[in-house]
Amino acid sequence: LPWWPLYLRELGASVETTGFLFMFFGFIRIFMPFPGGILADRFGRKKVILLGTALRIVTPLLYLFARTWQELIPGLITNALLLYGPSSYAIVQESLPAERRTTGFGVIQTMLVLCSSVAMVFGGVIMDGMGVVDGTRIILTAMVISFSIVLVVRHKFLSETLDTKKLARKPGLSLRGLQIRGSVLGMLV
Repeated sequence: LPWWPLYLRELGASVETTGFLFMFFGFIRIFMPFPGGILADRFGRKKVILLGTALRIVTPLLYLFARTWQELIPGLITNALLLYGPSSYAIVQESLPAERRTTGFGVIQTMLVLCSSVAMVFGGVIMDGMGVVDGTRIILTAMVISFSIVLVVRHKFLSETLDTKKLARKPGLSLRGLQIRGSVLGMLV
């Protein structure tokens, strides 16, 4: 969120602290796709997506009640626990026919950028009108409401694409079958 550094400053964080918090947030997020993928392969995509969406409700609530930058740290941690990224990609891939997958991903990415861009403009208008702290709290309240609606909609309409009956028969977690192919390794570099 482009206004986040302003909010941190209003709650007493220095420029250095703000930079450290962004680094801390990014560092946690580096490690989340791997356990998110393991959880999705073990328990199903829908369950991980619902868990991640529920965390999206908790995060703004934690931010909403913070009165100092130190009280934002639990929210930063839950916000960084974005476990459902791999599940979201897998469910789209498994739901669309092979010849439509790229288009499907393109539509999703376009919608994300479009919605984010419009939301940032509205957020700026709210901030200009109400100030950074009060404006942020209004936006956080709107986030709690919108993520609650998203959770209900996802619970009701999202279909599991992984055969969880096969998973129930597999004992424990094994990484033996995990392979990194040259093309995947090339993408990482």
